[in-house]
Order: sequence, then C-alpha cells, then structure tokens
Amino acid sequence: MASSTSVLPKTRKKRDNKYKLKDLKALGHQLLSSRAHVNNLPLLLSFVSPASPPPHALESLLSLQSFFTPLVPDLPPSAASSLGAGAQADPEVIYRTWLRSKFDEFVRSLIEVAVSAQAEETLKEIVLDAIMEFVKMGKGGRFQSAIYHQLLHSIVYSSTEVEFLLELLSSKYLKYIDIRSVADGEDGRDLKASIKRSISTIHYIISHVPSLNSLDEKSDCEMWSGSGN
Repeated sequence: MASSTSVLPKTRKKRDNKYKLKDLKALGHQLLSSRAHVNNLPLLLSFVSPASPPPHALESLLSLQSFFTPLVPDLPPSAASSLGAGAQADPEVIYRTWLRSKFDEFVRSLIEVAVSAQAEETLKEIVLDAIMEFVKMGKGGRFQSAIYHQLLHSIVYSSTEVEFLLELLSSKYLKYIDIRSVADGEDGRDLKASIKRSISTIHYIISHVPSLNSLDEKSDCEMWSGSGN
C-alpha cells in the first residue's frame, strides 16, 4: 500500500521536505515577537492540514493559537463587512481585516483536521480544545456560537467516521449548559436535512445532549463561556 504522502501534490511534498520542525518553531517565534514577521502566518497556516506530518501540524497550530488568542476579541466581525467606504484607505483597518480572514481560514483548517480520517486522535483532541477555546473567547468573551455551529455542521455532514470526536465533545464539553443549548438547536434544525446521510451520527449527538428541560435547582448549570449570557 502506498504511503499517505504519495498522494500529496508535488508542491506540498517539496514544501514539507523544505521545512523541518525546527524551522516551523523559528517561524512561530518570529510571528509572536513582531508584526514585521506577520508574513509567517500564511506559511504556518498551510501546515494546519490533515495531510501535514502531525508534528508539523501541531507546531504550527500552537504558534497560530498563541498569536490569535489575544487578538480574537478585537478582530472585526468579518472581512467583508470591514471594508466599507473609506476603510480601504486606513492601513490598520486593512491589516485587521486581513487578520480576520486568516483567523477564519485557521478555524476552517482546524475543523477540517478535527473531522478528517487522516488525522491522529491525539492531534484531534488538541485541535478540538483549540476550537472550543475560540468558541469561549469570541465576541469579547461571550459565547462564539458561529464557530461552534461550523464545528457541529461539519460533524453532522462528515462523510468519514467521527465517533472519536463525538466522544470527546460529549465527555469534555456537553456538561456546560450553553454548549448543550446550542447543540440542541443546531441538531434540531439539521435533523430532517441530514438524516439520510448520517443518521447514526445524528442519533449519537442527540442522545448525548442532555435536555435543558430536565434541569432542576440542584443541577450543575455551568456556562462554558463563563459570561452568564
């Protein structure tokens, strides 16, 4: 059987061979040290992929997570909405809009790794934790439901086995009331549309989401975002 790298595009194989793990660490340190090295961001982002060697994907993920963590609450809501009339003349607006587009790409890449059949389980757990941290800290510390909806949508419509990811989500996060409520609403809307494609997956999700109606005064009503919203 051919190795997984044999099916990679030639450009990706050349790139992976060019950059060693120590090179990615250096690129990450540079990115975190100065805005002058912000062009390292797209390169590191290209390694957050199911096709990348796991150590390379992990090293890039950690650097990008450290870079975006302090920036996320203050990023514009979307790249498109930030480039209104007159905004294009402001270099800082252009820069932050570009950062927003790269953050959105980072989130999409993380979700792609999370639901991929190629990614190792250890990496998937780290990726899920990173996604959920961004869910918690988005919108100025309030629950970032848009990112969570992206994750749930990718799980529900995944064409690959996602049981491990679902078990992680259930065991680590569905105890929080805000995550329960968003998951319950998402699955309810998607049930009819996706039942023919992934009925076993949807059944697993729904069966592991405790009902909000079952809560009583003694129930643990922790909020994942901690905001009380």
